[in-house]
Order: sequence, then structure tokens, then C-alpha cells
Amino acid sequence: MRELASRLGLRTDPTIFFVSALCTALFVLALVLAPEQIGDAFAAGRAWIVSHLGWFFILGVNVWLGFLIWAAMSRHGH
Repeated sequence: MRELASRLGLRTDPTIFFVSALCTALFVLALVLAPEQIGDAFAAGRAWIVSHLGWFFILGVNVWLGFLIWAAMSRHGH
């Protein structure tokens, strides 16, 4: 793999690059071949996240908002 990476002029770790590219290609292929089933799976996953991790989302938004207010009021906010 390192020889292929050097021939292609890649400066990244070839193992990580090719594994990531393969996972991305498989994900896109699944979306193209079975959009309804993947959509149902995403909807089920979203429903689980909303019902079980909604508090975490609200916490994250509040932390982010607090950081933005702090940044705006600090010397970095001009």
C-alpha cells in the first residue's frame, strides 16, 4: 500500500485512507441500492437519539451558546 501511496503522491497514511475510502464507498452504495431501508434505519436511529439523548443535545447547545457569548464579550470579540 505504501508503494501505491507514493506513486499516487499521497502524504497520508495509506491504510487509513484506503479503509476510509472503502467505508465511504460502501455507505454510498448502500444509500443508492436501498434508500427506503436506509431511510427507515436512519429514522429509527434519530428517534432513539431524540428519546434517549435529547438532554445531551440541549446541554451541548447551551455550552456552545455560553462559549459564543463568552467569546463575544471577551477581548477577542472586538
